[in-house]
Amino acid sequence: MQQKRTGAFRDKECTCWCGNKHEIYGGKGYTTIECQGHSDGKGGGYYKHVVLCKKCGKKSEFVE
Repeated sequence: MQQKRTGAFRDKECTCWCGNKHEIYGGKGYTTIECQGHSDGKGGGYYKHVVLCKKCGKKSEFVE
């Protein structure tokens, strides 16, 4: 699976395109709609986290 970081996952403050940030940084935050991961036990696997912005409703994804 190819690495992907969109919207809120682009920087350390989780800043959406609309300017919203994670609650820790004074923003409205996000709602997690999907979070999953898998390890193959050999140092490989994947992690996927998808959120919706509580300010504009746009979806952000983190895949690694």
